[in-house]
Amino acid sequence: MTLHMLYRTNRLKDCLALATATDTLLVMEPSVLESIKDHIPAMPCPVLLLCDGASKDHSTASDIRQIDVDEWVRLVADRPHSMVWD
Repeated sequence: MTLHMLYRTNRLKDCLALATATDTLLVMEPSVLESIKDHIPAMPCPVLLLCDGASKDHSTASDIRQIDVDEWVRLVADRPHSMVWD
């Protein structure tokens, strides 16, 4: 139950090598999500997108849930482990 926070596309391969079905991948920027969107169907875990109020309505794939900073804080508190991929 690890929260993987992906900041850059160049770390996706490393992140996916460790991600499991019980983990969550949080994409930290809409531009990163756009760059990795073709890889999302093969992801072993749920994928979320962090959005601020201004970008909350960012166009994403229908299966990508957008969360705000409050939800991000709850995710970090709920997961026993967090990994930052920067």
